[in-house]
Amino acid sequence: MTRLVSSRRPLPARRPQVSVDLVFGGNLYTLSIGGDGATPEPLEVFVSTWSKAGTSLQDAVRDAAIMISLAIQHGCPIETMRRALTRDHEGKPASVIGAVVEAMATMQGQQQEATSP
Repeated sequence: MTRLVSSRRPLPARRPQVSVDLVFGGNLYTLSIGGDGATPEPLEVFVSTWSKAGTSLQDAVRDAAIMISLAIQHGCPIETMRRALTRDHEGKPASVIGAVVEAMATMQGQQQEATSP
């Protein structure tokens, strides 16, 4: 069996990070989105929820953030993830995970516009 693995993009030990709040499904989340500082591309995300510590919701969003970060660092574009995740009948993210990826895609687009000549 052949195993295909892309190399992971290494991150510097110290890197810029932006924190934003997100409300989804009546719950408040804080996203900490970081990159390498050389490009406007987000390369990692940490998600905290203001729900009770140790809940399955808190564990699920933390694990999802790790998976999103690893996917990006292994070369999966944020836009590819955004298009792949479930949307509701209005075209909005159907899950908090989709909302996190949507927020990252929006932030990436805003940063690219700000750095374009």
